[in-house]
Amino acid sequence: MKKHQQWLTAGLALSIVGVLVGCSTTGHGTSPTTNVTNSISTTNTISDSNNTSKLKSGTSSAVNATTNTVGNNSTQNTRITYKTYTNQRFGFSVEYPSTWQMGPRPNDGDGRWFTTPSGIKSFDNGYGSGVAKSDVMILAVGTPNVVNGSGNGYNFKQMVAAFKKNLPSQRKQQGFISESYTVVPNKWIINTVVTNVGHGGIQYSEMYTSLNTNQTITMTFPKSQSNVYLPTWNYVAKKFQPGNKNG
Repeated sequence: MKKHQQWLTAGLALSIVGVLVGCSTTGHGTSPTTNVTNSISTTNTISDSNNTSKLKSGTSSAVNATTNTVGNNSTQNTRITYKTYTNQRFGFSVEYPSTWQMGPRPNDGDGRWFTTPSGIKSFDNGYGSGVAKSDVMILAVGTPNVVNGSGNGYNFKQMVAAFKKNLPSQRKQQGFISESYTVVPNKWIINTVVTNVGHGGIQYSEMYTSLNTNQTITMTFPKSQSNVYLPTWNYVAKKFQPGNKNG
């Protein structure tokens, strides 16, 4: 999926080795109080299969969030419902706001992007063609681990060692803000990175790396609206389910 690979190069500030539970706190904006209500409603679960998007019966979660309205001191109650996208190639699933637009399915089936035209004119998300510069964006994508994976003779211990060796370079990347990682023995390296991107943008990225795959979710939004969008990112990151397919 060439477009997604270009987006990852432009926006993630990660190498293929620099691989990504939790979300680092950066001090940008004030996170609002968010209550997950666990209420269930009927919606569509979207799945990639045989080069088509198939709709089937499913469930969605709803989130009540009290957020500061950007530009004034008033507050508003926002109820967000989420749809679930499942990637058939890698097996991961991600929830995204049901009102957001989903991008087209790529030929190689490696993932999808989801956007909402709710940015501000001074915000540039740093992405290439196909996505409006002012769009707030979630990207979910998988790639084979062709660098330090089992196909090149690495075992899990060696992969972790290579990841740690690469950390100093990753932290020197332009726009770097923070990074944290967790190692799930013999399963995943889970690496969370926060970077400045584009113009006035901030990006949260979480990558799950195994010996076979890299599975990544990112969200890019205006830094000035962190108090609005961080609750969505926290929810999406918490609900992300990595897959067990090798792609």
